Order: sequence, then C-alpha cells, then structure tokens
Amino acid sequence: MKAQTLALGLALSAPLASAYQGKMTNYQVSAGLTSCGTTHADSEMVVALSLSLMQQGWPGNPNDNPKCNTYISIWNPDTQVLTQNVKVVDSCRGCAMYDIDASDAVFAAVADPALDHGDGWEIVDWGGNGVGGKRDLGLETLTVGPVGKREPHHPHAKVAREEKGDGDDSQMAG
Repeated sequence: MKAQTLALGLALSAPLASAYQGKMTNYQVSAGLTSCGTTHADSEMVVALSLSLMQQGWPGNPNDNPKCNTYISIWNPDTQVLTQNVKVVDSCRGCAMYDIDASDAVFAAVADPALDHGDGWEIVDWGGNGVGGKRDLGLETLTVGPVGKREPHHPHAKVAREEKGDGDDSQMAG
C-alpha cells in the first residue's frame, strides 16, 4: 500500500500527459449491446466515450472501432483517486466531446459520495495512450497535475462563479 501511495504522490507533481477533462456521468451499461458490439454487467469497470470522440477518424462500423476495448485511467481531483485500466466499450450520444459515461462500478470507484450533486456527475481528468491503450501493452501512465490555467474541479465552485456571472459554460456543455 505504501508503494501505491508513493507512486500516486509522485504522479501528482507531474503535468497531465495525454489527458482530457470532462464530465463523468453514470449509465446502466447492462441495458443492452454496446456500440462496440459487446455486453457488460454494471459491476464491470467500463466506460463510454462521447460519440464525437469515438467517431473521430473512424467512419466505419462502430463494432470495429480501434478505440473499442482500449483502456483509460480516470483521475478525480476532488477525491485524489486514480482509477486505472477502465475499458472503453461504448459510445455516449449525449456526451460533450471529452465527457465519459461510466458503469456503476467505475462511478462508485471514482465519484465522491460526500459531494452529492444530486444529478450524478463529477468533473474528472482521463487519458491513456492517445485516447486508449491496450492493457499490458504499454499503457501510458496517467500523470496528474496542473496544465496551464485549469478551471476549478469542484462543481460547487463553478456554480458559485456562474451565479456571480463570471462562469464559463464551455466545459460543462452536454
């Protein structure tokens, strides 16, 4: 356990590599066939990327999308939790470009129950090799930390800024 804590501590000081920031929402992946052509239980560590991102560079059959069955890591700056080896299995039609839709298992592992937003979302950083990497085939370590000027991650801070009239909705669209 100490080794994991040390590794996470070292990662906190490094810039965020190959990462995106977006809203993470929760969905029932068990509801049917995914866009990757697979079925999954809500207890599996799986996510859906936005349809825009899944279709980027891939106009073909979604079942054959090279982003399918790749892995990402997710970082929640509110909880300081890094969750690795989360499998990409689906597309999210209602997600903004860098938002992700997470299974119950992923959402429970990453989200902060103490910050109950009442609408089931968290702002997270996520990434891998480009958009995803194959597990055990050189998955790039997701390092976290400041990258230029970052928006506050705590959604309540964003609401407070918007109430003052100086908020920017660009990252919250979706």
